[in-house]
Amino acid sequence: MAVAPFAPLVNTLVKPKILEIDKIMKLYLLIEAMMGVDRLVLCEDLHKYMKYCLRIFALLLNISVIVVSVLYPCLQTAYTMILVFCIAHYHLYAVIALIYKSDLRRFLVVLQKFDKLYPEIDLKKLQRYGKKYFRVVALLFIFFGCNVLAYLVPVYYLRRWQINDLLLQVLPFQFINIVESMLCTHLLKLLSQRIDLIVNALEELNMEQKDEGISVIESNDTQSLNGKYNLSMGRIKDSYKIIVEATELVQTVVKCQIIAMLVLQFVPALMTWYLNVAVIISNVDGWWLIVLCSSCIALMMLYFQTTPCLVSDQINAKVEKITASLAQLLCSAHLDKKERLSTRTFLSYVEQHDLRFRLLRVADVGVSLPLQYVTLLVTYLIIMLQFGKLIDQHLYTT
Repeated sequence: MAVAPFAPLVNTLVKPKILEIDKIMKLYLLIEAMMGVDRLVLCEDLHKYMKYCLRIFALLLNISVIVVSVLYPCLQTAYTMILVFCIAHYHLYAVIALIYKSDLRRFLVVLQKFDKLYPEIDLKKLQRYGKKYFRVVALLFIFFGCNVLAYLVPVYYLRRWQINDLLLQVLPFQFINIVESMLCTHLLKLLSQRIDLIVNALEELNMEQKDEGISVIESNDTQSLNGKYNLSMGRIKDSYKIIVEATELVQTVVKCQIIAMLVLQFVPALMTWYLNVAVIISNVDGWWLIVLCSSCIALMMLYFQTTPCLVSDQINAKVEKITASLAQLLCSAHLDKKERLSTRTFLSYVEQHDLRFRLLRVADVGVSLPLQYVTLLVTYLIIMLQFGKLIDQHLYTT
C-alpha cells in the first residue's frame, strides 16, 4: 500500500503519540511564558499593580518549571540537552533584559531633557503612548499562562496530558514576540513624535525668514532677525543632538531582541507553513481549522513585526525633511557668514547621524525587512517541499 505524501511528518506532528519530547515541550511553553512576562515588566507604561501581578505570575511559572522538572526527569542525553538549552535560553534572555533595563531608563531620562527644551508643549501624553496595548497583552499573557498551568500543575495531567492534544501549532505562545514588537514600536514612536517638533520648528523658521526678511529689508533691522534665528536654531540643534543620543540608546535596547526575534522565529514559522501544506495534501481531519488558526496567528505576527518597521521609515522620512529644510535655509539671502557656517555644520551633522536603524550594520529596519523575511521563508519552503517529494519517491520505490 502506497504511503501518502508527507504522511511521516503529519503522523509525527498531528496524530497523538506518547513521546518523551512532549515533556520538553511542556517546559518550553512555560519558559516562553516566563520570557514574555520578564519583557512586560520592563514596559514603563504598565501600572505598578499590573507589574506586581506579573512578578507574582512569573514566580508561579518558575515554581511550575521546578515541579515539572522534578516529576519528569529526563534520562536520555538528547532530551536532557534540550531541557538545558531551554532553561539556559530563558536565563540568558532574562539577563539581557536586566542589563538593557538601565539603558531603557536612561532613554526616558534623555527624553525628559528634550521635553525641557519645549516647555510650551505638553509632552506627557506622548510618554503614555501604547499604555492600553501593553495592558491588553499583559492580560492575554496571564490568561495564556493560567491555561498552561491548568494542564501542568496537577499530577494527573502531568502523567496523562499530551502536547498534541492541544494542537501545538495553533497555541498562541508567540506573545513574547508581540511584546518585543510593541516595545520597539513604542520606543520608536516616542522618538518620532518628538522629531515632529524639530520638523515643525524648522518649517516655522523658514517661514519667519521669508516673512520677516521682507520687513527687515524695509526697516534695515537685521540684528533682531539674526538674534531670533540664532535662538531658534540653537534650540533645534540641542534637540536633534538629544534625539541622536536617545536613538543610540533605543538601538542598544532593542537590537538584540529584534535579531533574536527574526532568527529564533524563522524555524518555527517555516515549520508552521510546511505543516499547513502537509495537512492539506494529506487531507487530515480538521485540516481547515489548523490552517485557519495558524494563518491568523502568522498574520498577527507579521502585522506586529511590520509596525516598528513602518515607524522606522517614518523617522527616516522626517530626517529627510529636516535635511531639506536646512538646505532651504542655506539658500536664504538673509544669513550672514557665521550663521551660514553654523547651519552648514549642522546640516553635515544631520547627514552623518541620519537616525537609520540597522541590524548588524547591513539590513535597514524598514518596510522592506518583513518582505525580505517572507521571501526567504517562501524560498526555504519550496526547497523543503522539493526534498519532501524526493523522500516520498524513495519510499515508493523501496
